[in-house]
Amino acid sequence: MSEDRCDETPRGGWTFNTLLAHVMSIMNERDRRYGDIATASKDAVGAALTAAKELVAAAFQSAEKAREKADAAQKAYDLSHNDLIRKNEVEMKYFVRVEKMDALADRVTKLEAVRELYGGRAMGLKDAWSIALAVLGAAALVWSFVRK
Repeated sequence: MSEDRCDETPRGGWTFNTLLAHVMSIMNERDRRYGDIATASKDAVGAALTAAKELVAAAFQSAEKAREKADAAQKAYDLSHNDLIRKNEVEMKYFVRVEKMDALADRVTKLEAVRELYGGRAMGLKDAWSIALAVLGAAALVWSFVRK
């Protein structure tokens, strides 16, 4: 038995050299596979980074377009809002002027009524004195009749 153990040829046909060659071939195959995996991972990471760069660029472009649309909408709102304020101011000025014109028209109407009342002439200070003297004269005449 001791001779069988020391024999260089094992029972299964494996020798040290064939076993070494087999282990080396397995290691080379795994080394090649791990190298392929590393290369594939490197390519995948590169593709992912490229896609991420494209997505970020698209997101920035989309955000820029959205900002431009928002700016345009804000300008339109500001323009309409400012026009509304201007329109309100103009309308208020118009209504104030209309009220003043109505007040002037009322005064002219009243003055025309007074003129018609006094026969086409306006009542002035002279007319007031004339009325006052006539009233005083009538009172003096009545007083003189009452005293006799």
